[in-house]
Amino acid sequence: MACLTRFVLVMALACAGAARFVAADEARFMTHPDIRGDEIVFTWDGDLYRSVLAGGIAVRLTSHPGTEFAARLSPDGKWIAYTGTSDNVSDVWLMPAEGGVPRRLTWPPLGGQVVAWTPDSRHVVFRARYGLSPVSRDQKLYSVGLDASMPEPLPLDRGQAVSFSADATRALYVRKGNQDYYWKRYRGGQYPDIWM
Repeated sequence: MACLTRFVLVMALACAGAARFVAADEARFMTHPDIRGDEIVFTWDGDLYRSVLAGGIAVRLTSHPGTEFAARLSPDGKWIAYTGTSDNVSDVWLMPAEGGVPRRLTWPPLGGQVVAWTPDSRHVVFRARYGLSPVSRDQKLYSVGLDASMPEPLPLDRGQAVSFSADATRALYVRKGNQDYYWKRYRGGQYPDIWM
């Protein structure tokens, strides 16, 4: 009986060690983090998670068959906008910050990837090729309201990313990304220019 007890104890410790190893291994390849206050949202394995900066257990927010990424917390902390991809189509989605049932804000052919919020938390800004020439590689920045109204283009000729001042009177934006076609025959670093 003592031998059986020892065997069970050794097996339990071995399983606990293996579980700890697997758990440590799972905490890699997190992408698209966004921080607002002490909250952080990020993508891991095609789903969204929320945690606090101090560390701890991350709460899984999505578990849909498609891929969810590029989540952004609203400035007021009430919403998470993210890019959801299913059937190779990316659209803008919205959910309460604590999790819940998501709502779609854009529909094909618009598509797009979430890049920011307006400072008043009333519009999600995303980038898309909508309305551009079929051969254009550039993207434009659009904003869509929380009511999923028709998106409106920002008054910029093209853009990949944007960040607004608190009073929304100015914006810093990146006109081109780091895709290889922007850098053909270029010999310098691949950092993009920032415009105001």
